[in-house]
Amino acid sequence: MRHVLTPDILKPAYRFMASVDNPTSGHCYHAAEALWHLLGGQASHWVPMRVRESDGMTHWWLRHRKNGEIADPTADQYRCIGEEPPYSLGKGGGFLTKNPSKPAQEIIRRLHTRNSF
Repeated sequence: MRHVLTPDILKPAYRFMASVDNPTSGHCYHAAEALWHLLGGQASHWVPMRVRESDGMTHWWLRHRKNGEIADPTADQYRCIGEEPPYSLGKGGGFLTKNPSKPAQEIIRRLHTRNSF
């Protein structure tokens, strides 16, 4: 999925976050949202998770309800700076919209166009 996460998907205020050194930064919400819908959405056993960090930013990922497995399409934004995502601090919840947001729709479209997940 990382290959379709480009700065043009981000709101202008967040585009500064994505860089050559950290290309998935700023994409966590809509990437996790797109993945959740691709995995079956509400009917799946995946739960959207989030954590508000000390810098005020929020990180999003998915956790499997039954086995606790983590699906984080933007975990690289932490690992490229030598850190691990703060999964132990996460809280479950839902996304802001029932249907995929425009950025999530674009990610899904790009994945289907390239026929690669």
